[in-house]
Amino acid sequence: MAVHWGGRGPRHASRLARAGTATPTPTPTPPPTILKVVTEGDSITAYEQYQATAIAAYPDVEFVSVGIGGGNIGTPANEGDNSNTGWGRINQVKAEDPDIVTVLFGANGIGASFLDDMYAYAAALRAWKPSVLVMFGTVLPAAVYGSGGEVTRQATNDDYRANVGVKFDAIIPFGDHPVTGSEEGGEDTSLYPDGLHPTGCWPQMREVFAAVVGSAIEQRTGTTPHDFAFIDQSNVALGSTHTALTTVSGLGLNVAATASMSGAGTIRKSYLADGTSPLSVRNGDVITSTVVAGEEDYETAVDQTLTIGGVSDTFTVTTQVEPGAEADLASDGYKAIGAHQSDGFDPFVFEDASFPAGRPVVAVAGDYTTTGVTVNGAACRQVVSNTGNRNVWMGPNELTAGNYDVVVTRNQCRDCSIYTAAATGLSDNVETGNSVYPLTYWFDGDYEGDNPLTLNAGGMVINFALIGAGAINDVYGDTVVSDNGVDAGGPLGGCRTYWIKSTKNGKPKFHTTATTITCMMAASFDP
Repeated sequence: MAVHWGGRGPRHASRLARAGTATPTPTPTPPPTILKVVTEGDSITAYEQYQATAIAAYPDVEFVSVGIGGGNIGTPANEGDNSNTGWGRINQVKAEDPDIVTVLFGANGIGASFLDDMYAYAAALRAWKPSVLVMFGTVLPAAVYGSGGEVTRQATNDDYRANVGVKFDAIIPFGDHPVTGSEEGGEDTSLYPDGLHPTGCWPQMREVFAAVVGSAIEQRTGTTPHDFAFIDQSNVALGSTHTALTTVSGLGLNVAATASMSGAGTIRKSYLADGTSPLSVRNGDVITSTVVAGEEDYETAVDQTLTIGGVSDTFTVTTQVEPGAEADLASDGYKAIGAHQSDGFDPFVFEDASFPAGRPVVAVAGDYTTTGVTVNGAACRQVVSNTGNRNVWMGPNELTAGNYDVVVTRNQCRDCSIYTAAATGLSDNVETGNSVYPLTYWFDGDYEGDNPLTLNAGGMVINFALIGAGAINDVYGDTVVSDNGVDAGGPLGGCRTYWIKSTKNGKPKFHTTATTITCMMAASFDP
């Protein structure tokens, strides 16, 4: 059964510029407005997840999913037979009268005649409706099929690249993403829990799908992409490495643009080798910018400017303030605010969040990257970050103890929790901190971390326990003061956050009482 979203209004008219001339000329016929997109595929499409960002961005375009789990493309012999194949459903697709048809089948659907059957499918749709755009998603990795399956996947994707614009209209490069499309990504159980289904890859797949399909909906034609913006990194450890991903969008259909860099670091497309040479990119390609912070000087910025088709932005990485004597955190308690859940793009508003006296400190946990936090209307500054979507922010001024509204802005809002505290005895703009551990599974028992935490007198350790209710204690082999261990519940799955005051450095030793996925951060606040 088809699943429908959205309306049918012709919101997206052609964006082609029409310059006036001295002699009147006939107005060119604009390309047809995109009103409907059909997504064909197997269980990956049937999840109805990777389409979400495009659906939200283009509410006047109707999106129809016909994908069914366990399916494959089939062969022309299956045409219209209602089997669980693309060919078996082709009459259903035609009945929808789509303007765009996207096709994505997983590695388990690749048979001996797969490419011939895919190209014949596209030809049949184009013969039926010459204006329809047929787009193929490159195949994602599947660790369950081993090295032989990876060779087949890469050969299939290479064949797509050689035939795009000829046998079909555009590539949606799901299988080229530097994180979720690499062979190593396919072996990451946080991305592919069963070695086949990309249930941890939806954010990346949404960006790629929206970049390609959205540019077609907007009827982009040139080599100038949409604007893009980096999230600069501050207060980072000396010599630390930082990356930023940019998804290319806004180019014309199958139009290539040049991506180049200046300044420090390297760039790469997809999961290819890092370098400094210009790259040829198309919609949906992901560019990784890598910058290494200075190794010797505090409060020093290192920049890389990325330019794509004439559009530029600069990725700035600034080292932390030189550590000194530290201030203390307010000791009269910390409050956990319950998790919120949304599929939209509006900021999260936490009304009347409780704070002790001092400069407000807000820890944020949830899906996607936090781009800003305000407390009582005042913008906070990011103090420390781990994986982009779990970080700590501090307000500019001391507040009296009380309840204040907290607004969290993210690049896409879905799940979010905040945890509040306050710091006292601080002067302006001198907070420091460092991120230590990415998300990692820990099980019942005692552990010693692989990397040291950097703390000074009056610093703190923040631990996000995202699954399970594993208490964290004995962080350095000593009994430490745990001011908050509140279970927020909600969509984060029993998220608990511990603010642990400490004065020690070194590899953390800690104990957990239940299986948990956790990340750990350290932050210090200079007076």
